Amino acid sequence: MAQIHNFQCNNCGAAMRMAIRPNNALIHITCLRCRQVVFNNQGSVNQSPATNQNPSTSIKKQPAGAQLGKSFGDIKVPPAIPQSKRIRIKDQYTMKKQLGEGTMGRVFLAHDDKNNEDVAVKILVNTNEKLRKYFQREALVLNDLQHPNIIGFKDCGNHNGRLFIVMEYIEGQTLLDRLKSGPILPHHAAHLMSYVLSALHYAYQHNIVHRDIKPANIFITKNREVKVIDLGLGKVITESVDLTKTGQIMGTCFYMPLEQIQRSKAADHPADIYAVGATLYHILTGMAPFEECGRTLDKLFYAKLKNNYIGLKKRKPDLPDEIIGIVEKAMGHKPEDRYKTAEEMRLELQNFLQNHKK
Repeated sequence: MAQIHNFQCNNCGAAMRMAIRPNNALIHITCLRCRQVVFNNQGSVNQSPATNQNPSTSIKKQPAGAQLGKSFGDIKVPPAIPQSKRIRIKDQYTMKKQLGEGTMGRVFLAHDDKNNEDVAVKILVNTNEKLRKYFQREALVLNDLQHPNIIGFKDCGNHNGRLFIVMEYIEGQTLLDRLKSGPILPHHAAHLMSYVLSALHYAYQHNIVHRDIKPANIFITKNREVKVIDLGLGKVITESVDLTKTGQIMGTCFYMPLEQIQRSKAADHPADIYAVGATLYHILTGMAPFEECGRTLDKLFYAKLKNNYIGLKKRKPDLPDEIIGIVEKAMGHKPEDRYKTAEEMRLELQNFLQNHKK
């Protein structure tokens, strides 16, 4: 009997139903709103929009992370908010500039008048109850984590019905923005991801998994410090209640292992390890794994089921065999094939750095 999983339609944004046989064979994918069939067991179907679709229901693709400049010193941010329109939160935080906007909220540069320092304030603008829970989860997770490679938590609260989180203000750019300039050399890539793994190892020690590691959620400051950001999907391992429904996609598919796509509750340490490997693949080659599938759900899901993607060696033959092996192990199709812990993978990268000194 086929298992049914729900996803989001990339045509109209509604729930999409995917049927998978017990042997992991994909049968079909159908949108529950626009009734568009994007995949069946005979192959893929044309994904042209339905003729009766309202254009206003289309998903507007937002850039991942704040849109910052390509260099560490040239930060592109929107102009300052006029003095007359600046809002003040808790009689302490004065909004100065909007730095970015995502699914859950807007991030502002603000001044903490009490402590006389600049901070980043994330305000929830979406009133969806599930997103409110994710937002509250991010505050709880950040409050428990104090690590130099995780964005620092300062405060949280409710302002006129809007939830907000106050974090340390960091200038720089996301790793995704940095990749617009091209791939990163293996030595630098290994060094960078070592910091990410250090942060994840610390989080694991506090029973927290990130569940959404990707280039857009790794920030490089002007001082070349590495910060893991956006812990809104973070899960406390010891909790018995999970905020996501079985099968619902959380995170970004290119960097997610099969078990997380099929059942989001399965996202545990091995899922983060896989995402680190996929991110390392991306920064070494300039392309995400499975990106050759395009952004059509049918091809991507089927490729994930078969673990069929262009290998790192084929994509970039000049890469050292050691780092190729590290990426391939991290991206093992089965969780038991991957590194057991983030620390184990970090030590492998450290060995690579020792053996390939500049």
